[in-house]
Amino acid sequence: MFSMTSNYLVFASFFLSSLALAQECSNASLSGPYAFSASGTLTVNSKTSTNSEVGRMVFDGKGSLTGYSARTNNGVTSVGSFAGTYAVGSDCTTTGKTTYADGTIDFDMVIVNGGSDFSFILRDPAFTESGNGTKIEAQGACSSATVLGAYGYQGDGQVTVDGKVFSLAEIGILTFNGKGSVTGTYSAVAAGAVERFTFTGSYELGDDCTANLKFTVGSANYLTNFVVANMGNTLYYSEVGPTTVIVGQGTRTFLK
Repeated sequence: MFSMTSNYLVFASFFLSSLALAQECSNASLSGPYAFSASGTLTVNSKTSTNSEVGRMVFDGKGSLTGYSARTNNGVTSVGSFAGTYAVGSDCTTTGKTTYADGTIDFDMVIVNGGSDFSFILRDPAFTESGNGTKIEAQGACSSATVLGAYGYQGDGQVTVDGKVFSLAEIGILTFNGKGSVTGTYSAVAAGAVERFTFTGSYELGDDCTANLKFTVGSANYLTNFVVANMGNTLYYSEVGPTTVIVGQGTRTFLK
C-alpha cells in the first residue's frame, strides 16, 4: 500500500544523512590560494626574539601546498618561498609541514567557514606562534585599483624600548587612492604610552594580490607587507619599523 508519509520520512532521513556526510572535511576542503598572517616568538640558544609572517599559500586540494611569505624576525624582514604537505581530518582538524630554505616546520590547523578560513599554530619547540588565513576568492588579477577606498585595521605586536620588549596594539584607517598612494591615521598603545599619528605613503600591489606599503612617521621608516583577499575586501598584513613588529587584519569600511 502506498504511503506518502512513510516515503517522505524515508526521503527526509536520506537527505539529512547525505547532508551530514557532505559537511565532513577532507583535503579537498582546502583548495586554491589563501592569504595568511602569523605572529609570536622564536627562541634560539635561549634567546627569544619577535617573529611574524604574512604571505600567500596555495593548496592543491589533494595534500600538497606551495607559497611564499615575508618573514620578520627581530626587526629584519626576508622574503622566501616554501612547499609542503597537509592532511585534513573529517572533523576539520589538519596537520602538515612546510619546508623553507632554512628548514622544515610542522603545523596544526583548524578549518572553519566551509573551507574559506583557517586558524593555525606552528608545532615546533622553537616557536610560540599562531595565525589565521582566508581564501583569496576568484577576484582575478590584482592591481593598485583593487584596494581603492578605505580600510579599518587592527593589529597586535611588540615594541622594544631600552632593550625591553613590550606588547603593542594598534588600530586605524588606511585610504588607498587606487594609483599607488595611501594615507593613514592610527592610534597605538604600548607600555602605558598612547599615540595618534597621520601619515602618507606609497604602495605596490602585484597581480598575485601580494603587496607592500611604505610610509614614514617622524624620522622613522616603516614597511608593511600585505595580501589582499575576499574579493578585495580583506587585508592580512605584517608591519615592521625600527623598534616595532605588528601583525593584523584590515577590512573595507564599506564592502564592495
